[in-house]
Formats: sequence, structure tokens, C-alpha cells
Amino acid sequence: MKINLLITLAYFCIISEKAYSQHCGGSSSHSSHSSHNEYSNTENELNAPHGGILKKAGKYYIELVVNMIYKEDKISVYLLNKSGVPKDTSNLSGIISFINKDGDFTDYQLFAKDEQQWGVKADISGDFKCKIDFNLAKKTYSSIFEYNDIEYQNAGYHCPMHPDISSKIPGTCSKCGMDLIKNR
Repeated sequence: MKINLLITLAYFCIISEKAYSQHCGGSSSHSSHSSHNEYSNTENELNAPHGGILKKAGKYYIELVVNMIYKEDKISVYLLNKSGVPKDTSNLSGIISFINKDGDFTDYQLFAKDEQQWGVKADISGDFKCKIDFNLAKKTYSSIFEYNDIEYQNAGYHCPMHPDISSKIPGTCSKCGMDLIKNR
């Protein structure tokens, strides 16, 4: 009898914690409604629809797309539902915080490129680490990303004349206009 009562009590606690976590945007922290809540780095359960890096953020996913071949607009960001469909930018606001080696943050406001895509006006190159926060209905959905330029050079395309120019997708070099070639 006591064992059945303990099992029932344990089951109730687990279910209550999961329900509270879902209500608070994926975090079991009681401060989840603040501007800097807990973030999730859980590996993705679906493929990145835009060829970027995908991270779980509460009940959503955040996709970071980096294209170093562009002179401007090198970064695109999407907030996706569990099916991989981007949320409409009209109901959101977002911040990207680049994290330096000392752990200090430099914040940039994300701007809507279109109805589904966000961008940032920041001069970046090479490797970086960032935290992306989306605010939706008084809740914050966040994740941390690490971009390794060498890792992505090996996974995509590069300019035969300018090896520092790379992309995960086919395109042209921003320096000379040549077609990018597939890495081997």
C-alpha cells in the first residue's frame, strides 16, 4: 500500500514539473518570465529548414543561419514551431548577444527582414558565440549558439581564389564574383 502511494506521488510530481516547465517556456526556473531566463541547448529533433544551426528553445526552435560570403546581412535568425514553420515576425521582438572571451555580452536588436526572417546589423567575421532571445507574449525563448568558421568551411562551399570566403550553400564570392566550389 505504501509503495503504491509513493509511486503515485512520484508520478504526480513528475507530471506537475513537466506541465510547469511547458507553461514557462521550457524552463523549470521560477524566474522564466524575466528578460534573461534559462536557455536550452538541447539537440534538435528536426532538420534546420534554412540550412543553419538549430537549437531548442522551450516549445520552439531557433535557427541561426550564417553566410560569411555576404558583405552585409551575414546572419539570419528564425523562430520555428515544432513542425519547423517560422513564427510571424509581427508578434515578436528579439535580441542577439555576442559573447566575448571574457563572458561579456554585446547586445544588438534583431530586425525583421520579412514576415519570417530576422537579421542583425553587426560586423562579424570568423568564429563567434552568441545568445539569441525572442520575446513572445511576455515570455522569453532563448538559446546559445557557437559558430566555428572552419567547421562550416569544411561542410559547404568556398571561393577557389579567396579561401576565407565560405558558405553552407552554393553562391558567388563577395570579393571576386567567382562561383563557390564544393569542399571535399
